[in-house]
Parts: sequence; C-alpha cells; structure tokens
Amino acid sequence: MSNIYELIQKAQASNSPQDYEEVAKMYYFGRGVQKDQAQALVYYRKAAELGSVHAMTCVGVMYYKGYGIARNIKMAKQYLQPAADRGSTDALRNLGWMCYNGEYGFLAGKGKAFTFWLKASKLGDTESQINIATSYLGDTWGEEQNYQKAAFWFMCAYQNRKASQDEINTAKEKLDMLSRYVNLNSIKDEIVTRYPQYLNL
Repeated sequence: MSNIYELIQKAQASNSPQDYEEVAKMYYFGRGVQKDQAQALVYYRKAAELGSVHAMTCVGVMYYKGYGIARNIKMAKQYLQPAADRGSTDALRNLGWMCYNGEYGFLAGKGKAFTFWLKASKLGDTESQINIATSYLGDTWGEEQNYQKAAFWFMCAYQNRKASQDEINTAKEKLDMLSRYVNLNSIKDEIVTRYPQYLNL
C-alpha cells in the first residue's frame, strides 16, 4: 500500500477527485497515518471542487457536524444542497435533519424535512424511510396519519439491504403493531414491484 505522501503526490499529479478522496479517507479514518479530520477536510474539499458528489456530501456533513472545523450551517448547505440535487441520499438525509432542527432557513420546517426524507427514501435510504414512516404514524410533520403509508415505508426499511440491525428491529416492532390494521403481504408485494433494487430478497 502506498504511503500518504505518495498518494498526495499522485493526487496532485492526476488532479483526480478519486485520488484526493483516497487521501481524505486515510486522514479521516487514520489509515496508515495519524487521524486528522482537518486534513481530511482539505482533501475532501479538493475532490468536491473537482465535482465529486460524495466529497461534496462529506464536506457538507463535516461542516454540519463540526468535524475538523467549526460548525457552520451556511457552509454545510453550500455543499449539501448541490450533492442532494445530484441524488446523494446522505446529503438529502442531513438536509432533512437541518430542516427538522430549524437550522435550514426561516421558511423551512418539518414539512421541508419530510420532502428531503421522502426523496432519500425513494432512493433507498433506510434512516429516511423510518423517519417518513414515523411521520405517518401520527408524529406528524405536516402529513396526515396514514397506517398504510407508514407500513409501506417501515416495510421498505425492514427489507432494505443496507439497514442496520437497530433499524431492522425498529421497523419490525412497528410492523408488528401495524399488522392489526393493514395487510402486510400486499404491501410487501407492492415494494418488490416498486423498489426491488434496494431490497434484501
């Protein structure tokens, strides 16, 4: 495996976003070099400037969470919004939390969070699927209670191949409760038809 200095030289020579991301990951996770989030941010930002959607998301999340730099919501939005526009589920999810927590902007709120999370849900993001399903249970963010839709999104999360064990457990618990009100088999059939690419079948 190349050392960090060789990778930096390679990235500078190629000016490739992928090479800059590789350097950033080594610093971020401490792989073969001392962990340094500030340095990771430097190289993720270089990759983002070269058009990497993943790097845009990483930079946005680091500004949003305050990883390697002071927390800055304005800068977080500046990187997350274009990444979300290009289909990054991580960016969409974090913009949703920004809205939910009242950090996105004066006119945004929980309804705007729902919009971001719904788009991420349709792209297969498990956490967003659970957030959307929860909203339909009656913990409403501008959406009317709808057990059919709640069960649909909990079932998506339960069947999602990227789901963590905690997410699977949460979805199963809610589906057990919802089974008294809706036909889960028909919902599962609908999901298989609409979103087979995200499922663990």
